[in-house]
Order: sequence, then C-alpha cells, then structure tokens
Amino acid sequence: MSMLDPLDQQRRRVGLIGGMSWHSTALYYERLNKAMETALGAHHSFSGVVWNLNYAELLSHASAGDMAAVERILVEAARGLEASGCDVVVLTAVTAHLWHEAVCNSMSADIPHVLAGVAQELDRRAVGNVGVLGTSLTCESDFLPNRLARFSSNGAPRRLTLLDGHDQREIDALIQDILTAGRPIAEGRAVLERAVKKLQAQGAEAIVLACTELPLLLPLPGAPIPLLDSVQIHVNAICKLLLTYVHDLNAAASLFRRMGFTLSPISNIESMGISNHLVLMPSIKPGFANYIELMAARDRALLPPPMADILTDHEGIKSMVLGGSDAHAAHAAMVAQGFAAPPPVHVKREWVVAPGQSVFPEFDVILPFPAPLTFNGCRYFNVDLYLRPDWTEHANSAWRISSVFAVTDTPDALADTFSRLFEQPKIREEQSTRVHAGMDLIALAPAAAKAQYGIETRTPLDGAAYLGYSIDVDSLDRLKAALRDGGVEHRVEGEAVFVDPAVAFGNLIVFRQVTRP
Repeated sequence: MSMLDPLDQQRRRVGLIGGMSWHSTALYYERLNKAMETALGAHHSFSGVVWNLNYAELLSHASAGDMAAVERILVEAARGLEASGCDVVVLTAVTAHLWHEAVCNSMSADIPHVLAGVAQELDRRAVGNVGVLGTSLTCESDFLPNRLARFSSNGAPRRLTLLDGHDQREIDALIQDILTAGRPIAEGRAVLERAVKKLQAQGAEAIVLACTELPLLLPLPGAPIPLLDSVQIHVNAICKLLLTYVHDLNAAASLFRRMGFTLSPISNIESMGISNHLVLMPSIKPGFANYIELMAARDRALLPPPMADILTDHEGIKSMVLGGSDAHAAHAAMVAQGFAAPPPVHVKREWVVAPGQSVFPEFDVILPFPAPLTFNGCRYFNVDLYLRPDWTEHANSAWRISSVFAVTDTPDALADTFSRLFEQPKIREEQSTRVHAGMDLIALAPAAAKAQYGIETRTPLDGAAYLGYSIDVDSLDRLKAALRDGGVEHRVEGEAVFVDPAVAFGNLIVFRQVTRP
C-alpha cells in the first residue's frame, strides 16, 4: 500500500478554545499553522475552528470565586466545537486545564493535555528538579504535580520547584498587567530573568513556562538553564495527533518494526477488501495463534458491513480476535448468550509469503458484531503456516501478549460479559476486574487507567473502549535498545516500559520482562 498524498493526510478538524488571552491564542494559531506547513509543505494549514472567549468575563467569574461558571463556559465552548465537526479540541490556556477532566467527560473528542508532552520532554532530558512558572492557579493545582512530578530518570519522584510570596505575585502581575494587556514584551523580560535565576538557585535544572503568555517573552538570551516552551510542545503534540490519524498500513508497520518486532509479509485479502501485517508470537496453545494484526481497508467497496463499521473513525484497537476449535459451536454459544453474532464465514485464500512462494491459509471467521467491546472469532485450519520461527522471533525479545485492557465506568459488568462467554471466574482487584482466558482481559475505570498507566482517558458514549495491551519480553534491556535504536518515544516506570497512545496509533502498549515457562 502506497503512502497517502499529503492532501489526504489530515483527516481531523481541530478546535481551539481561545481568548485567554487573545494574544496567546494568536500565538497558538500561528504556530499550529506553521507546524502543519512544515509537516505537509507550503500552503498547508490546519483545518479547524477558533472559539474565542471573553477573557474579562472569565476573570470576573474567577475573581468572584465562581469556578463553576468558568467550567460551564469552557464545556459549552468544547461542545460547540465538537458540534461543528471538530474531533480534536485544544484548551489553549494552561490554567484552563484546571477543568480539563470536566471538559473531557462532557464530550468524545480528543483533548490533548498541555503538560503531557512537557512530561515526556522532562523524561527525555532526565530532569530531576523542574522549576515551573505560571499563574498562581496553575502552580497551586493538582494537575501540575500529577503531570510533572510522576518520576525522574532514576525512578524517584521528580521535584517541583515553585516561586512563592512576592515572587509569585510578580509573575501573576507580569501575566495579567503586561502580557494579556498587549504591552511591550520588553517590559516583562527583566521579571522573567529574575524568576529564572531564583528557581535555578533553588535547584531547578530546567524551567517549564506553564502559561500560554510566557512564551511571548522568548527568546530570553543568556538563560542559565533550559526553558521549556509549553506552547510549542503542545502544538507539536497536536500536529502529530492530526497527522497520525491517517489509516496508513505502511506507517503502522514502520512503527512496529522500529519497536523491534518482526512482521509477516503484507497480506491482501481480496475478497474482503483488506490488507494486513501480523506480529506473531509463539503459540500459547496448540492450534491457536497469538498475534497483533495491523489492518487497513484496501478497497472499501468490498468490505463486509461489520468490517466497514470498525475500520473507520479513530485508530487503535478495533476488535479482539478470539480463537476456537469450532467456530460454529462458538457462534451457537454466543447467540445463546444474547450476542447478535453473524454465522461463521469460511475463507480460503492465496498468501504470497515470498517471491514465487505462496501458502493457502484457511479459516472460519465470525465477523465483528455489536457488543460491550467489539470482538470476533476465528478457527484456523492450518495455523502452522503462521508460526514460522523467522516470524515469531523478535529483536525486542517479545514472546507473548499477556493481557488486553479496556476502560469503562462499569468494570465489573464488562468483566461479567467475558466471564460468561469463557465460563471463567471474575477476579476483582483493587482498581480493576479481570478474566483469564488464555490471556487476561482487564476492565478498569478511567481513574484507574490514570493511576495505573498514567493515561488520561474517558468512557466513550457506547460505554467501553479498548485502551491497550501488555506484551511479555525476555529482556527489557533488549526492548529498550530496540526502542532507542528505532527512535520510538517511550517511558520507563519501575519494571515496565510504556509506549503511549499518541505514539502507537491510539494504543497503549505496556512491556514487562517475564520468564518463559
């Protein structure tokens, strides 16, 4: 499959919630357009809408302590942008992220957090003590330590260094009286320089400009330590989010190869209009396959309706394939349990695995159907065709997909569905419920996903969604080397390595070192 033309790459519309102040909103608008032009070429820009708020009105509510009114205004703006067709919504003010969770819970659009990319940059730089400059509301917020103080390069919590008293009031005045009022920025550089030096004297190794207005003062010649521009980091993340929406099989295959996986040759299933690569692991049970399937629509006119339904919208996990020894018996069991599963379809096709070499896989497949989580069934008649040693051995030492996890407001109810399906007990844990059936199926609430995996998520309108999966490897050192050599962004927390959804096409991938049985 060829790469898409740049004109086809941007599939998403972005909505900017601005006006806090309009000067910083203009900065966002300019930088995001420049980022898209850099990525796609001359004359390109983002497709979207700017919803400009009245900053004076917001200040009036905040000064009166009516934070609920501020929240209502932000939620109304976000819903308005979503209604206008925006599927990515951006809070352009850092302080507005006090209401990030409330806005996320009110809609289904992606709302990238301004500090997510900043945290990754701090990790990359191995910063153990970070200074933060922002409004008093930002610096006193919970989201600041939750985002930036999670861990440092040595695994210890990162220290946050903040101004207090007169120094913080001086920054507040700088933001309100100079930057948001449009006064000459030269007046503010001296204030910023003093603040930087004070934070450095307190041990800060780098400083985050955690206010949308503060980057207006850049560059700051002679800054003694790095200054991280939260606006530019946020814009870069937004740009990546817009461009990785492309349903491009080559791009996905490239990422998995850079992560150290071996991929099967591309396979075109002509009768169903799809193309795929497989990331195959050794079989965990005779007659069964253990794999990740990278799939894209090759010819939408040929897609069976259930496949057309899932190969649209956002990228990420679309379905879980459940293996079985008898697809017809499995179908009968699903129907008996109330699932509207279509009858199995028998498929036999040619698969060119090398020049002049073809194999003929044959299988019964139960196509995806409506369920709390989309899944389908498959019975392989010649699974040995997939289990070639040159396909199941990986440079990153991966050997097993050990769990799949999903987010829902009702983890116990979701787990109950699979408990009945597999006739396996539910195992209730502190923050999740799991069912073991060859691998663990783990259901957890959004708060638990954030606590366990550091991922901001929300329950979709249909009640549940796949979040990601975990892969067991022989050696974390080999995995880290593969990710480093491949230039793949990742984070290390304790005994696990994470590749976040923004990198892995909507999937959270968790790697752990586990000894093979």
